[in-house]
Amino acid sequence: MINKVEWTDFIYKLEAFGLKILEKIFLLIGLKWSSFISGLLMVLIGPLTPPSFLALRNLKKAMPELTFFQRFKIMLGMWNNLGKNIAEFVLINNMSFEEIQKYINIDDETQKNLEKIKNSKDGELIFTAHFGNWEIFSRIFEYLNVPTSGVYRPLNNKYVDEIVLKYRKRNKIVEMIPKGANGVMKLVRSLKEGRKILMLVDQRLSNGLNVKFLNNDAKTTDSIATFALKYNRKVYSTVVFRRSFSSFFDIKVEEFDVVNTGNLKEDIEATTIKINEKIEEWIRLKPEQWFWVHNRWKQ
Repeated sequence: MINKVEWTDFIYKLEAFGLKILEKIFLLIGLKWSSFISGLLMVLIGPLTPPSFLALRNLKKAMPELTFFQRFKIMLGMWNNLGKNIAEFVLINNMSFEEIQKYINIDDETQKNLEKIKNSKDGELIFTAHFGNWEIFSRIFEYLNVPTSGVYRPLNNKYVDEIVLKYRKRNKIVEMIPKGANGVMKLVRSLKEGRKILMLVDQRLSNGLNVKFLNNDAKTTDSIATFALKYNRKVYSTVVFRRSFSSFFDIKVEEFDVVNTGNLKEDIEATTIKINEKIEEWIRLKPEQWFWVHNRWKQ
């Protein structure tokens, strides 16, 4: 009789095997068709899985003004975006940056801010969210030769995690730091060494600040605000907007003003609220491109 642990391990191995097959297919047929097929598969499969119920529940909490059909449409778009991201992760990490540039648009303001980040020798903070195709940033910083550190949460499926890390370890400029207490210490050290800190700050943190996010109280990491205020560091916001359902992207990098009145505790909270408001701005613009399957408002 197979116990639960053995069954879970079997499923994880099966998922990794399927991903390896898809990986070879993606490399064979190229970005355009890989993105399309992977997105379509997730639209067909995703709504049948338990995370879809969580996504719909989250959408109802965040956007109660929408009808069920509007929320369902956003959920389908989310699965399409996530499916595309899987294929694009493989392909983009096998491309030269010259090839990647054919798929991204960088406006003048973003170009200027990227130049500032590149030319600065100080440790700086850059925040983003699980939005659009967030994985592109690591290749941009690699191309700019900007030493960067990012927080990495290992996937539950250790076999899939090995495949993902295989690609991430190719990037020698971007250092991935495992999430946890030791990770925070490494981030502080990296910041003092002049590295840029790139953080995804839109997921629930059990010991985070309880501040508003999309109409609901949400446990939110205050790391960006704390590091910026305690160490007097500049902050940037970054986001990748997918153009419709294509594999073309608009990159936005903006300077972000922290709240600094001299009261550290209140300023950390006020800055964290501002960060949530910035992410909410992106989500309301293109809600189908956010990661709705995370239990963001878990009590």
